Amino acid sequence: MIGSLKVQGDASATPGKHRANCSRFLDDFEQALINLREAISRNPANLEARVYLAATLESSGDRDGAQWEAEEIRSIQPDFSTQAWLETYPMTDPRQAEQLEAILARLDL
Repeated sequence: MIGSLKVQGDASATPGKHRANCSRFLDDFEQALINLREAISRNPANLEARVYLAATLESSGDRDGAQWEAEEIRSIQPDFSTQAWLETYPMTDPRQAEQLEAILARLDL
């Protein structure tokens, strides 16, 4: 278990989004998947939710689902770069950013 996800304040962030992110980093994959899929059902172009869904699926052992989400990310943003995305994402714990980057690298993101 990693601990709680630390993000800087974001006025546009929804509580569900942060719950999903925190659940994923607390290894509560089932709850994270519920929250992330709900976020995507409300906004299919939600890149952040898709990034976390891909990472959660990969971490929980659903490689096919994770690869499918990686393709969805590339269809939304063809030049997607995890490093560039993390530079703009308000994550304050470098260890968590490194973990997310490593997981997404396995998906060639």
